[in-house]
Amino acid sequence: MPAVAAATATPSPATRSWVAGDHVLASARVPDLVTKTLRIQTSREGGRTRRKIRLSSNLLPLMGYMPGARFDAAAVAPGAGLQLRFNPDGGNKIHCRQYAQRRSRPIEAQIDLQSAALIDQAIPSYTEAVSWEITPSGLITVRPLANRAFTIGRSLRQRKADDRMEAFVALTSGVDIALMEREGFRVTGALDFRPHEARDTTDKTETGLLNAAVNGAGIRYLFNEDIFAADWRRIRERTGAVPVLHLSPQCDDFSSLKTHEARQASIENLSSTMDMVVPCLRAVEELEPAVVVVENVPAFLTSPIGQVMCLQLRRMGYHVTSEVMHAPDFGGLTTRKRAFIVASVFPGFRMPAHTGRNQTLVMDLLREHLPRLADITDTSSLQKGLATGRARFIDETSITAPTVTKSQPRRCKDSVTVRTPAGRHLFVDGPASKVLMGLQGVNTELVTTEIEAEIIGQSVEGPMHGALMRQVREHILAATGARQMQLL
Repeated sequence: MPAVAAATATPSPATRSWVAGDHVLASARVPDLVTKTLRIQTSREGGRTRRKIRLSSNLLPLMGYMPGARFDAAAVAPGAGLQLRFNPDGGNKIHCRQYAQRRSRPIEAQIDLQSAALIDQAIPSYTEAVSWEITPSGLITVRPLANRAFTIGRSLRQRKADDRMEAFVALTSGVDIALMEREGFRVTGALDFRPHEARDTTDKTETGLLNAAVNGAGIRYLFNEDIFAADWRRIRERTGAVPVLHLSPQCDDFSSLKTHEARQASIENLSSTMDMVVPCLRAVEELEPAVVVVENVPAFLTSPIGQVMCLQLRRMGYHVTSEVMHAPDFGGLTTRKRAFIVASVFPGFRMPAHTGRNQTLVMDLLREHLPRLADITDTSSLQKGLATGRARFIDETSITAPTVTKSQPRRCKDSVTVRTPAGRHLFVDGPASKVLMGLQGVNTELVTTEIEAEIIGQSVEGPMHGALMRQVREHILAATGARQMQLL
């Protein structure tokens, strides 16, 4: 092994060279600053946890700190970190770590701090990682990094009890807001922007946000912005951190209703929303919610995109729970399935238990609406649906209904109808769809019947979403000490 020339812990020259005998192995410019982020090492000794702060790096010799150099270590201030000042008579020294099998830099310099008293004074007990700031001037600073989850959780516990239920809802048309407020949440901010579609003849970009406004009693901030262009840092300046963030990324690219060819075409023309999780994660990063709720179609959860979102949330320090929920398990009338992700800085969240299935005939629940529903039996789309088996209908024996979709107002072959005992098919309109989806309390008076049906067709289902949000509420109250957990 060639001997590497020693270097001092004094202000460095512009470049540093590593030599073996008369041969220069390599040269590099000495940077003004090198940083590294490392986790604090822990071990169990004598029944208690000991913490160690260790840096073993080839960057130390680059900055002028070689094995054998001595230094003093002291706390900057309680909980504010450490400073290492190099001193020929210092009480600590840099050690040498050798790797016999490594060809590239077989010798590393290692700083090993193990004084429990010093670490406990300088680094808060909840800290998981530290940042090393190494300069060539003989000073190294070790700073505690904020534990994101701990900081967010502590901030939420310091809020008033009522304020712990504040929420920001993004990608909303108001349905989720109405349901959340029904369960005790207070939505203070909302973001939505309906993109222009080829069939639109007027500007409909505000329709979803307008409907959100009339369904949120306490909304203070409305952002009619495309989420791909939204400046979440500016939004944070307005809203502050939020306890709860509810996200419903566009589901078209994960739905079985969209063909592979259509998905590929949307990627080419930039109309795809597959990457909407990227700005959603930016929203999480900036708004620092204690709990994040994400809603989408079941295929989202097993897709690479959905898995990346869960992975990123875990990297941010959240405890992530996910499940595909089925509306009938919570008393819902439709067969709607939805994937939900709940990411919390507090451990222990569990999805809600099933509450029992509906036993009432759906036809009876729609009885008052039947005289109003249009008879579409003789339309070509319905006849084609019947001929191909794609027609979906409710009859006098149904205790569950097919789930309505965004395309319901266009009366496609697979639109949901009511088949009367006489064999006639009645079109399920917006108000009737509300009954099926458990959304009777949602206000849609300010939008057209087409937009109303579209909003309902792509919304969350009332009883199922309500059960989830009740569980989220109880989870927050229990985690912040408001009361014991009540599993629903």
